Amino acid sequence: MEYSSEETIVFKVYSNELEASITLAELQVDGIEGYLTNENSTDLFVPEFRLHIFQKDYENAKKILIDNKIICPHCRAKIGRRFLPGENYISAS
Repeated sequence: MEYSSEETIVFKVYSNELEASITLAELQVDGIEGYLTNENSTDLFVPEFRLHIFQKDYENAKKILIDNKIICPHCRAKIGRRFLPGENYISAS
């Protein structure tokens, strides 16, 4: 990943490293670079994984993650995410 002097922002904070990593991978597949940091929260037993992206990519990242959700045809709930290259299943998270 190339780093530049562009300003980065915290896009989202997760308590689960796997979920944070999957979200970062989804964004990277669509060309949005970012990185994760592990911050200590005020509660020592709840870690915080922060997903950072470039500020210029904020609106595009939001759109990508919304578009990647699978909608339940019965209740209209967002229940999953799209396939990533090489996957043969849909995550239930």
